[in-house]
Amino acid sequence: MFYIGYLVFQFPFGYLLQRLPTGRLLSTTVVAWGCVLITTPACTSFAGIATNRFFLGALESAINPGFVLLMSMWWVIF
Repeated sequence: MFYIGYLVFQFPFGYLLQRLPTGRLLSTTVVAWGCVLITTPACTSFAGIATNRFFLGALESAINPGFVLLMSMWWVIF
């Protein structure tokens, strides 16, 4: 389920990373990812943990390309 969420949301987050301020989008995504991660122990069924993993994958799909974008912007400045 993690990789399904990652694949589904990779293109929308790629588009949003180009259109919105990178810092705000990444910080919001990381905080939301942390909130979803904190709710993992509250899952009591397979459906709950599958949904949780889907959202973790969806939110993590913005983090890796976003950090690459952020580091490339930092590298160009210096």
